[in-house]
Amino acid sequence: MNAKLNLDRPVPCDPQSELAVVSSAMIQASVLDTIGDVVRSTDFLDSHLGKVFAGLQSLHEAGKRTDDPITTIPALIALGCVIDQSEFGRIYTAVPHVSQVDYYAERVRHFADKRRLIELGSKIINEGYGRDEPAALIAAAEESLAAINGKAGRKGVTIGESAKAVVKALRSPQERIEGRPLFWSLPKVDELVGPLMPGEVAIIAARPGCGKTAFGVQVALHAALQQRRVVFFSLEMTSEELASRVMCSWANVDSKLVRRRHLDANQLDEMEYQAEQMESLPFVIYDSPSEPISRIRGIARYEKKSRGLDAVFVDYLGLVGVEKGDGRLERHEAVRRVSAGLKAMAKEIGVPVICLCQLNREADGAEPKLSNLRESGAIEQDADMVFFIHHSSDGAGLIAAKHRHGAVGKVRLKFEPERTRFVEPDFPTPTASRVRDFDQYNSQEHDPWK
Repeated sequence: MNAKLNLDRPVPCDPQSELAVVSSAMIQASVLDTIGDVVRSTDFLDSHLGKVFAGLQSLHEAGKRTDDPITTIPALIALGCVIDQSEFGRIYTAVPHVSQVDYYAERVRHFADKRRLIELGSKIINEGYGRDEPAALIAAAEESLAAINGKAGRKGVTIGESAKAVVKALRSPQERIEGRPLFWSLPKVDELVGPLMPGEVAIIAARPGCGKTAFGVQVALHAALQQRRVVFFSLEMTSEELASRVMCSWANVDSKLVRRRHLDANQLDEMEYQAEQMESLPFVIYDSPSEPISRIRGIARYEKKSRGLDAVFVDYLGLVGVEKGDGRLERHEAVRRVSAGLKAMAKEIGVPVICLCQLNREADGAEPKLSNLRESGAIEQDADMVFFIHHSSDGAGLIAAKHRHGAVGKVRLKFEPERTRFVEPDFPTPTASRVRDFDQYNSQEHDPWK
């Protein structure tokens, strides 16, 4: 690649628009209410004008006038602005009226974003000569690009506009495809809590060895069988181990026979057949260990933009790596950041996010409680749903301990460890068939969003 970056060109800016924005805010402070989500003081190349703009915002928020030099000049000086009567007059008279302030604000933001992109490009070039891993640099660059793209925030909408958007999503097939909820692969669980919606986060927690990965894969597979694209971040198991679990479940082959390589010819043929059936599934696995949350968000963002994405799974929270420079953080603070990052990812990308999590030792032998979530109360706070997998003398159960938008309760399940799957006791156990009768109930009638 022979492309060269020309850093000798003039810095992109529009001085007249910067002056016009500050002038408009000085003439009529109420314009700050309409352009405040478009332009910020840091968007000005002229740092002096940026400070004056920030000062005018502070005065307006305090309910003070911005158009009277007698009171405004001392107030701005007290806020750190260097301004006198002459400078006030120059700014005040820069525009005859404020009718075009929206246009000027967009221009200021436009050139500020260009400068940020140039700065980011230069930073990427410099860091590309360093010793950091390319994956870390890519994740950091993606985070910076996302920050530039979302710098100004969203404008408010009325509840009526939001209601119309809901009706449009319900009526439009395309909207249903882009914003589909996630069902749980078990009818009674669906009946109890309903689906996980785009933008929401669910935690599936259990003690080690209780089947949280099995349940997570089962839910992900249920979505993939409906041709919904799923990305599964497996930080503990390899992609081959996950695929082997699914094949054992479909082929009704004991997983211990696979590990010991004791399959007979019929079982091997069945496993091979199931592998062929899995080729068309939109189920993508990333199995690099200790991925930080920024990298997970970057990959999910890329998948969403490039090939579409309907759900993200993370197995499991305790193995999400720390960010560069965060190595000295207390563990509960690191978990808090991961938890917040998962919620931010769900909202940004607009898909359901399911994260598996370990419970602390206090949950051994007792029915789990929300206080058993390991290392941080932030997990409970950020999650929209929290499920516990619990095994007792009565068998396995799924406990819906938190549901921000609905009911909580318990569902009795049966865990088949040799085939690493959960079933409902009164639901027929699948047979070794080339038809996936285990997911037979997964029909258009079962899923009202299809």
